[in-house]
Amino acid sequence: VGVRSPYGACQNSFDREFLSGGSSSGSGVAVALGQVSFSLGTDTAGSGRVPAALNNIVGLKASRGLLSTHGLLPACKSLDCVSIFSLTVSEAQRIMEVAAKASGADPWDRPAKDLAQGPRLPPSGPVSFRFGIPSRPFVDFNSFGSAAQARAQQYAEAWERSIEAVKAIGGTCVEVDYSPFQEAANLLYQGPWVAERSSSLTNWLNADAEVVDATVRAIAEHGQEWSAQQCFEAMYRLQQLRLEARQALHESQAQLLLTPTVGATYTIQDVLADPIALNTNLGRYTNHMNLLDLCGIAVPTTFASPTLPFGVTLSAFAGNDAFLCDVARRLHGAVQLKVGAMESSVQEVEKAVEASNGKYYGPLPSDVESFEVAVCGAHMEGLALSWQLTERDGRFVRTAKTAPRYRLVAFDGMKPPRPGLVDASHGAAIELEIWELPAAAFGSFMKLVASPLGIGWIELDDGSRVQGFRQVDVGANSHGVVGVGGDPPPDITEYGSWRNFLK
Repeated sequence: VGVRSPYGACQNSFDREFLSGGSSSGSGVAVALGQVSFSLGTDTAGSGRVPAALNNIVGLKASRGLLSTHGLLPACKSLDCVSIFSLTVSEAQRIMEVAAKASGADPWDRPAKDLAQGPRLPPSGPVSFRFGIPSRPFVDFNSFGSAAQARAQQYAEAWERSIEAVKAIGGTCVEVDYSPFQEAANLLYQGPWVAERSSSLTNWLNADAEVVDATVRAIAEHGQEWSAQQCFEAMYRLQQLRLEARQALHESQAQLLLTPTVGATYTIQDVLADPIALNTNLGRYTNHMNLLDLCGIAVPTTFASPTLPFGVTLSAFAGNDAFLCDVARRLHGAVQLKVGAMESSVQEVEKAVEASNGKYYGPLPSDVESFEVAVCGAHMEGLALSWQLTERDGRFVRTAKTAPRYRLVAFDGMKPPRPGLVDASHGAAIELEIWELPAAAFGSFMKLVASPLGIGWIELDDGSRVQGFRQVDVGANSHGVVGVGGDPPPDITEYGSWRNFLK
């Protein structure tokens, strides 16, 4: 909830009477106000997502262990995550890519190579995917107590608008049995995981219990009531719930789960008067996440009122971090909101970041073996065959030019048309794109490479070499057919690139 601090409660960036969300309240507000470009938080029960929802920013909670918890002050070591707050999804994803490289220093870390990687969406163009939402009994905005009743209808309408926004970017909505997710959420504070919280505070409680915040102390002391037998019984039940949650998504064929990030918000005074109950309410759609081994990202989608941001959380089982970011990036761009409590739009921030850091489509997950491939024709971003790269998790890296020792010819009779790069004594520098492709996808990609083209070494203008598309069958006609005569492919070197030729 973000009010348990000896320095006073951190106020919401839109309305100072209201919560900023917690526990990583300061991290969220600092980003929303533009004091920093990004920040880190923790997320055991939702602390990396609730502040995002209440301050109109992005909150990324990666798969548990993907971002190292080495050096983190623990709440529940088995569940704790480091979270990322940012103004846009692309920024959060960039930071995740960098931070994930350090995973492995803590016993609870899980580097990317240890996670089964999920699907990806292409960086541009139409897409389709299925998303699940909780069945209606589990989304009742009138059930968050009298302190939130005045805003319940506004939240309900914001939720419906958010669902429509996800549909508008290519999503098909289905209802999901939410009961295993809800039961798992209840286990976090009503089950023996409270004992793990007690364990992390043992030294302080034994030395001087009064130095611990009264609400935190009450929760921790409750943890001492659980027996070892009850802990094991709860673990067995949780394992069953994990199975049931997977089955719920599988039966509905949903690729991700969409929920409100929070179903209500409260004033700071409301929470100070009833801290535990209202904290539980705020975690209704977040507390299950780490127990069920989900990854998730909180994204702003609308405003319930002029000073009440509203957002959703996209979640899926561990390893689907990049897929969720792909969907979230499209969603955040489509809803056309300002970022945080500032006047800049999502698009303006993304352009500014691109101007200083280059264009970004999201990483191949850290530690996944990959290779670079140069493309100079129909496989370039947004062109006819780029889907052959993107559906294999290929990611655009950068533009480049060849050394001035190649000529470009057009196989304009092929379907779709494409160029060929040919060695020449009097050549020119040809524009191309460098993409990164998982090594495991190379075989299936090569099956799609049509004669007279193939993959070979290409020298770039900086003297480096990269594997890329070249013409390997000599004597091919403009239709790409070898040995049957016909018009040769026209030389289009003067255009300097395939894109320029198409124009």
